[in-house]
Amino acid sequence: MWDAVAWQLVWDWGSKMGLGGLALWLIQRWTGSRDKALERGRQRIEEATPEIVSMNCTFTGDHHGTFTLRNRGRGIARDIRVGFTGSRNVARLHEIETDRTAETPDVSFADAPFFRQPLVEPAQLTVSFKDRYGTEYIVTLEVKQEGRADGRYNMAPAWREPNYSKPKLSKKLLREIGRS
Repeated sequence: MWDAVAWQLVWDWGSKMGLGGLALWLIQRWTGSRDKALERGRQRIEEATPEIVSMNCTFTGDHHGTFTLRNRGRGIARDIRVGFTGSRNVARLHEIETDRTAETPDVSFADAPFFRQPLVEPAQLTVSFKDRYGTEYIVTLEVKQEGRADGRYNMAPAWREPNYSKPKLSKKLLREIGRS
C-alpha cells in the first residue's frame, strides 16, 4: 500500500513541477522574444532615422519661392512637407536619400498674414517628413519679420537654430517594427 501512495505522491508532484516548469519556460521564452523585438525595433528606427536640414530659401518679392533641404540622417526621408504659419500652401517632395540635397517645387506663402501685418510672436517654418516605417518627424524654424520700405515684411528664418521634435514611439509599435 505504501508503494502505491508513494508513487501517486511522486507522480502528482512530478507532473505539477513538470507542468509548472514548462509553463515557466514558455513565459520566459515569450517575454524574452518580446524584449528582443523591442530592442530590434529601437535599433531599426535608429538606423532608419532621417534628419532634414533647411539650408536655404530663395524667395521673390511676391512671396513665392523654393527651399533647399538636405538629409544628413541615416535613412531615407519620405513625404517631405514644408509649411508656413498662416498659409494653406505646402511644398512637397517625395523623398530625399541620405547625404543628398533637394529643392522643393515653387510654393506661394503669400496668403499668410505674416507678410502684411506685424506679429507679436515669430512665425514658424515647419518641415515634416517620415522614415521608412511611417514615423513622422518635425523640424521647426523660427521666422522673424524683416521690415521693407513699402510697409510689408520679408522672412528672416533662424537657420542655425532648428527645433527637432522626435516622435515618442510606443513599445507596441517598436515590437511590431522589431518583428518585421
